[in-house]
Amino acid sequence: MIPTPYELTVREPVAGAEDIFGAPEDGWAEHPWWVHGVAPGAMAEPAETNRDASEVAWTVVAPKSPLVPTTRGQVLVDGHWHDVVGTPDDWTRGPWHNPASGVIVELGRVDG
Repeated sequence: MIPTPYELTVREPVAGAEDIFGAPEDGWAEHPWWVHGVAPGAMAEPAETNRDASEVAWTVVAPKSPLVPTTRGQVLVDGHWHDVVGTPDDWTRGPWHNPASGVIVELGRVDG
């Protein structure tokens, strides 16, 4: 068993919530997510006139579980919410099934 020493927070959109006036809106449900590790991903600085923006990216390696965020989810890393980029990669399937392989989730956030 590979240890999962890092705890992140995942939030997923939940339909059926209501705002303070009783109107329907999407709410958020949060839950802890224990992972193997978090590594800095690629960072890109778009070259646009009069814009100073940069993309912050992270790669999360975790065991496969129902707690893995969906494509609409967000993950809290270092005090900032990051969107899930693309579909999480599931490495547990293949000709020689290995549940310890886990999943890889790419995260991204644009500043600026």
